[in-house]
Amino acid sequence: KGMIVMSMSYSKLLLASLISGSLYLAPAMVNAATPDNQAQNNTPEYTLSATVVTATRTAKTDLNTPASTVILNSKQLADTGATNMQEALAKLPGISYKSFGPGGSAMGPMTNEVAIRGVKNGTLILINGAPMNTQGKYYLDAIPVDMVRRVEVIKGGSSVLYGSDAMAGVINIITKKDFNNSIKVGAGNYGQRNYQIQGGVDDFNVGYTQQRWGTVNHIMNSYATIKDKPMVKQTDLLGTKKQSVNVVYNVNDHLDLLYNKFKSKVDYRTAFTNYKTLTPSAESNYALQSIKHYTTDEDYTQLIYTNKKLRGNFYYNQNHLTGTGMDYIDSRKGTSINNGAGKAYNSDQKYTNYGIDLHKKWDLDKTSNIVGGVAYEHQKFNNHDKNLNVSRKVYSVYSQYDKEFTPKNEYMVGVRGTWSNGGSHNLNYHNLSASTSFIHKLDKEQSLYANIAQSFIMPTLNQMYGSGKNSIPNPNLKPQKGINYEVGWKKKHNDHNWKLALFHINIKDNITGRWVTRKDRYEFNNEDFHNTGIELTSTINGDKNLSYNWGVMYNNPMSKSTNKGYWDRLYGKWQLTGGVNYTKAKWTSSLQGSYMANRVSTPNERHSYKEKPYFLTSWTNIYKPDEFSTVSLAVNNVLNRRDNIGYTGTDMYTTPRNFELSYQHLF
Repeated sequence: KGMIVMSMSYSKLLLASLISGSLYLAPAMVNAATPDNQAQNNTPEYTLSATVVTATRTAKTDLNTPASTVILNSKQLADTGATNMQEALAKLPGISYKSFGPGGSAMGPMTNEVAIRGVKNGTLILINGAPMNTQGKYYLDAIPVDMVRRVEVIKGGSSVLYGSDAMAGVINIITKKDFNNSIKVGAGNYGQRNYQIQGGVDDFNVGYTQQRWGTVNHIMNSYATIKDKPMVKQTDLLGTKKQSVNVVYNVNDHLDLLYNKFKSKVDYRTAFTNYKTLTPSAESNYALQSIKHYTTDEDYTQLIYTNKKLRGNFYYNQNHLTGTGMDYIDSRKGTSINNGAGKAYNSDQKYTNYGIDLHKKWDLDKTSNIVGGVAYEHQKFNNHDKNLNVSRKVYSVYSQYDKEFTPKNEYMVGVRGTWSNGGSHNLNYHNLSASTSFIHKLDKEQSLYANIAQSFIMPTLNQMYGSGKNSIPNPNLKPQKGINYEVGWKKKHNDHNWKLALFHINIKDNITGRWVTRKDRYEFNNEDFHNTGIELTSTINGDKNLSYNWGVMYNNPMSKSTNKGYWDRLYGKWQLTGGVNYTKAKWTSSLQGSYMANRVSTPNERHSYKEKPYFLTSWTNIYKPDEFSTVSLAVNNVLNRRDNIGYTGTDMYTTPRNFELSYQHLF
């Protein structure tokens, strides 16, 4: 029980894929070894000829990388108008957006998700090559855009080089090593405030950011049937305050120390808005159900060592999540608690991961190399609500062989073994994953690639043992296993770049959490998932003042849960993304958008139903009167649409048109 071993049929499939040499290199992620000798504030626009550290953990051009990639430099991130990385990634092709509130806010232990190609559970977030995920949770709103030098998104299974969680893809956020000496202030509607100061002396750099939002009403609707009456529960945001401290110390040419401290407080209010339907004697339709205050306190530390072809990354990540407040109405019975006096709500959970990843590259000859590495991670989960304290240790060994048979043909094959021990009740897991890929260079401007990769995700400690009073532990969860198939084409001609990818994802035992209203509890179960799609993107640099990009994706994500017993649709089938950037003298203007159509919402206990398209837009204008000053105006939801970006039967609405005007001064 709890010991998972590859089946014989699975092993045969793995062996066949390796022998055939037909496809794959696990689309892995950039690691923080990306060269830092580029100017921080003058990074060139990304092209297919740019050198990046991608799936092989070695420097390659994107044209020679057999994976679907999206790369944004610091200027492109600034042009999005986003203040943090949660907002910046929302409009990228192949990514579905979800947020519990303005500014990418989470709701305590219910964190936001970055779903790549319809896989809501399977995105690994890296900071400079080390995992940010703490047992399935990550807070992208903890990372200010101004602290990021570069971000790379690799789509497709990446477990061979990066382990559990990397089933749908990997996002590596590479932070700046040198900060500008600057101060920034910003303000906008809905109580927005943004303060930032950063600077450095020699090899020591410090940055502080504070972001605030005021009250935003009606950000969410959830639905339930209570006593055979359909009920609507509305959620309002009462305010947020987020603070981030970033420290970078370049110890020497080979050693860097990074530290991030993130604290947030988010206040929510919920109320039944048709209470008379349930209680005709009620004085008003509006009945306050709860007021909750959620806090997040995260510490993230990295020690990065780089020496020629050897790289080591030690990391420590701790998330402390607390919740306080009052419940006034029972969400299952719809009746007042303690005659309306209410009942105190308290939640206290702590997630801790620390570990080390060491890898090295060996050049066998001029046409082949091997990358090999080992990884160790200690995971710990404390749930004070249940007096629960559990942990486990995870070990991995991985390797990838890269061979250039001819100047036009290159083949890669990788394998990773992972096992855990120390789990309570002997709940430990073993896994073996492999990948193989092939790339053919048609000429200097274009290439074809194909890949297959196996990926996996271990059940997290909170899923197995329970994360809250209403969260039901499931020690019988199976590891999530998947295979990603992809063929693609890339071309760079002058200032035009094209990428085309055809993909199929098949996941067995996808780990899914769902809220069961009739039982008033949260449950985790295994289900199956598959998705097939095609994606075409293009970036064009017109004249030296104009550049634009566009992308289109068609896919059909489907899931089959244990409580339904049939294949049901997820998300949307069509996604269109695009943007235009214009620079003239001291002005820069950028307009970005993401449109998802043929959408569905998929409740946990009934069939999916049609949902109207959403259209996310942002418009950023930047004016630099001199080399020391920058004035920015960022407008989000330009068309002032009220779109539901939820997909599980809970309506999560986009924030109405909002803006922030900011001023930054260098000194």
